[in-house]
Amino acid sequence: MPYLFASLKVAITLAFIGSVISETVGGNRGIGFLMLSAGARNDAPTTFAGLFAIASWAWRCTPSAWWSRSA
Repeated sequence: MPYLFASLKVAITLAFIGSVISETVGGNRGIGFLMLSAGARNDAPTTFAGLFAIASWAWRCTPSAWWSRSA
């Protein structure tokens, strides 16, 4: 059972990173695209707002991925 939770921890992290990168590269909607288009317009506040949104969402999801650490 510990192997399952360890693999879930890694899989959730990699899925989040993959979704943000694929949205940035191939999407025309979403936070990644917003950051990319704002960077092209030299709009630093919007770029950092998108970065903060992604970071806060990842920080919020971290405890749900690591809840098995205490067991």
